[in-house]
Amino acid sequence: MIQINFTYNFKRSTFVSMFKPLVIAVLLLASCKSNTSGKLGLDAFNQIASNNNAQIIDLRPQAEFDSGHIVNAASFVPNSPELDAYIDLLYKDVPVCLLGGNQDDNSKLIEKLKSKGFKNINELDGGMSAWINAKLPIQKTLPKKIYPNDTIKFDDAINGDKLVMVDFNATWCKPCKMMQPSIDRVHDERSSEVIVYSIDVDEFPQYNEKYQIKSIPLVMLFKNGKLLHRSEGLLEESKINELIDKNK
Repeated sequence: MIQINFTYNFKRSTFVSMFKPLVIAVLLLASCKSNTSGKLGLDAFNQIASNNNAQIIDLRPQAEFDSGHIVNAASFVPNSPELDAYIDLLYKDVPVCLLGGNQDDNSKLIEKLKSKGFKNINELDGGMSAWINAKLPIQKTLPKKIYPNDTIKFDDAINGDKLVMVDFNATWCKPCKMMQPSIDRVHDERSSEVIVYSIDVDEFPQYNEKYQIKSIPLVMLFKNGKLLHRSEGLLEESKINELIDKNK
């Protein structure tokens, strides 16, 4: 899989356009540096995890992650061929806090991060069990929504005379998740004007090369086989509707 970088023009994010307020960065660094063992207690970890910009890595199996994980955590699969590409999405000068996998997987990831120049790496002592036992907030991964018009193949729909909008995304991409409710509303409210697709680039990797996808979320508009618009990064719902009005 090609490396996909998060780039967008919205202020809130995960791993990119991050930590702009210097005070937040200093607080995060101070919190992690105060623990010389490399493991954080629950309170210290929670202080970082509760910040929207925290780099929280969950190494548990995907099913466990989907059943309940820390808000804003990213699911990394140990020993995955894409692991290096995912690590490259992280910021080296910002604390990385991880939990989840077995100690061997945690240790391997820590060593890999160190080899890439990361110096502030922290584990949650007690892992996800400690978080759950403390009854701290978790979120579940919702099943992927399948639109009724997804029965029309995307490759066929873009050649028709009706406007088609596609949102290329991935389950690990926070900006994609932030934009998904807007995509759903546009689909539900404007189905007479535009056919909406939500395509996971990990499930359909053929589109990465076909459309030279380097960054997600990526919104593209088509009609009569022609590309009318391409927009990388998180879009506000008003902008999405503006694009539809302009091209329908």
